[in-house]
Amino acid sequence: MTEVRPLFSTANDDDPSSSSTSGLRSESSTNNQSIIRQQYGLFATVDYKEGDVILEESPIAVLSHLLEPSSTSQKSIVATNSSVSDVIKAQFNPTSFPDKSDKEGESKTKNDKVSPLKDLVLPKDIIDKIKSSSESTEPRTKKLRGMILAVATYATYPPSNDDKLKLFDLYHPCIDTKECEDEVNAIELAKLAVESCKLLAATDGLLFKLVNGNTETIDDELLKLALIYSCNAFDGGRLYDKLSRVNHSCNPNAVVVEGGSSHDVSVLKAACSISKGSEITISYLGKELYLGKPVRNCKLRIEKHFVCRCERCTGNNAEDVLMNDKAKTKSVSLDLASRIPCPICHPRTNRYLDEDIMFDEEDDNLQVSYALAENGLTPEDRSLHCIKCGGVTSVSIEGSVRKKKEGMTIKYMTMAEDKVYNQIESNKFSEQEGDSAEQEVDRSLLQMATATCGAKHWTTQILNLAIIEETLCNLQTTLMNVDPEQDEMEEIFTDIAECADGIEKAFAYAKSLNINIDPAHWLFDYVLGLARILVGLGDEKSQKYGAKWIERVEDYANKYENAGMRKVVSAIKNAWKRTRDDEQTNDEAKTETNGEDISQGEAKRRKVD
Repeated sequence: MTEVRPLFSTANDDDPSSSSTSGLRSESSTNNQSIIRQQYGLFATVDYKEGDVILEESPIAVLSHLLEPSSTSQKSIVATNSSVSDVIKAQFNPTSFPDKSDKEGESKTKNDKVSPLKDLVLPKDIIDKIKSSSESTEPRTKKLRGMILAVATYATYPPSNDDKLKLFDLYHPCIDTKECEDEVNAIELAKLAVESCKLLAATDGLLFKLVNGNTETIDDELLKLALIYSCNAFDGGRLYDKLSRVNHSCNPNAVVVEGGSSHDVSVLKAACSISKGSEITISYLGKELYLGKPVRNCKLRIEKHFVCRCERCTGNNAEDVLMNDKAKTKSVSLDLASRIPCPICHPRTNRYLDEDIMFDEEDDNLQVSYALAENGLTPEDRSLHCIKCGGVTSVSIEGSVRKKKEGMTIKYMTMAEDKVYNQIESNKFSEQEGDSAEQEVDRSLLQMATATCGAKHWTTQILNLAIIEETLCNLQTTLMNVDPEQDEMEEIFTDIAECADGIEKAFAYAKSLNINIDPAHWLFDYVLGLARILVGLGDEKSQKYGAKWIERVEDYANKYENAGMRKVVSAIKNAWKRTRDDEQTNDEAKTETNGEDISQGEAKRRKVD
């Protein structure tokens, strides 16, 4: 059981005590002396255990082409047998799309997951306005297309009056706000979305009728709609009456999963024990939850228009953050995802670590000293604190040459983070199976990140998992065509061992972050892929090894995966038993056959005699 409860705090952004334990979104209102922000959250009215269902809910609206009209109140105003994607695309002038007569273009548009507006040609004036912003162009353009899609879906598949009231009751920044830069940027983007719809709408379509309506309030309505979509929508443009009010935290205590009986139902489950009266929080970041603070906040600012001030982003994260600054012991807020070999204990050659230090293999018995970056957003705010030597490394234009060189380590780390994050945001992580050029980019970045940041920094972990994903996909293809007797099997076993080692390191890294949720929420798919390959090898030893891996995520699967996936996990876990039973059955059959052959031979000899 839950309840939506308002919170209040002052808008002093520099005062951590003024914010909740979650990265709450807020609305502002002026009150002479100060600005009061009213905040909303979902709170537990009973105790929950890990895996407990907190809430099940169907969306009140789906503002994208993934809408299934049979599952919501949204119905097309005009009768049509066309797909939702085709109906939405038809709301725009045909000239707003490039000519896609080639086969490659046709195959891409047939992908149901691809937005029908992915190739919408935006007006030059709109593009110029996007580029004039200080924010990155690519993510803003992607967000703009999402807002345009939301408005077009709303025009063609409007929700019922009851759901519309609930929809517009969800959080959105005040349209006339000028206090928060991120919210101002979001409002400007929403205005561009409405303007784009007016410029590109087909004159005979429902979108044109909506955006050019006679009502004086239509622009405000569509601006609010675009902002509500941007701030509250889940994957696929799904918006909920309660789930969309759950606040973000970089250390969430709950997760949202698909309903077991229907994909249209989302289920909020406890990711750890939650006490009665506690706020329920989720992560808006997906797998980016495991990245460092600067990139987490960059993503949240662009996609959800706020700076997170949750406990993980502002608080003291672990017992070992009490740092000895030679003269005194002090507590600082550290980013546990940004852990690199201490530049004082391990001086770099130019900007790179020595090879044994960068890899830090357990077999080498090295005593690598790690430093943690402060929870800042710029290099100047991210001083490094070494757990072992107690030294502090900062970016400085003053001091000795050695101090300046040590301080440059922070800038090199930041540069590596930016490159990896840009790779993530550009969706260039080897999207096509077997694409050797993309795989080479991944490996080149991994080499750079490891040499700069070491083996325990988030950049190394994220890139290593990208390589593992590529390797597992390639192994599945190879094993379907390889002869087990060929020498190629030795290379396959080497790849499997490297994947297992990388996943093991990712588990250790996830645990080092001291966050509430099980690492299996992040690593389940990788473990499943590895276990499937091990079972596919066919021998009992490999299958037992696969069972050990799947047992590590079995508890997670039982609590958060659907019935179909739980059956897959069980099948992988017990594959070696079936193989052993089949071998015993075959042995028994061979014994019976041999016995019959012997009996027949003896009978023949008796006849001859």
